[in-house]
Amino acid sequence: MSIMSKPDHWIKKILVATPIMGRDSTFHKSVILLYEESVQHIAGLVLNKPTKTPVKTIFKMKGFTPINLSDMVFSGGPVSQEAIMILHSDEWKCNNTLRLNNGFSLTSDANMMKKIHEQDKPKRWRVYSGLSLWNPGQLEGEINSKCWMVVENPSADLILETNPLLQWQKAIDQCSKQMIDKYL
Repeated sequence: MSIMSKPDHWIKKILVATPIMGRDSTFHKSVILLYEESVQHIAGLVLNKPTKTPVKTIFKMKGFTPINLSDMVFSGGPVSQEAIMILHSDEWKCNNTLRLNNGFSLTSDANMMKKIHEQDKPKRWRVYSGLSLWNPGQLEGEINSKCWMVVENPSADLILETNPLLQWQKAIDQCSKQMIDKYL
């Protein structure tokens, strides 16, 4: 089973952790946006795990004077936790912006924080530290083992507008509706 058949489907699927993951799992009740598939890996961002680190702390660490931001940094996953990325609405871009379609883009470059500091920022955005990666065949095995449910074409509001504490349940609801719709 291929998770993504071509690059324009990257934003078209999210993973929703099932109870099989267990409470001790890094991915317990996670909602993951898949954004890249290559020969080496499949990459995604955990959407619904805010950390206790304020976004303004990251800006300060990167040399920008504190700005008026109250948002928290989200944990995108257990890999490369020092990597900082911004998932945002696609009207905004920087030098290293990956357009995901469906109204969203992912940016990871040195200029993104400078632009935001200068009040040039996207309409909707969240800052992520780290990412999630699977080796070829690994994710398919986890899906076949019922660790993940897949939501096709998730609603845009689920991705950046839903309260992270409610995202997992909303993703479950969307997945359930899609499954029922297949049989009606």
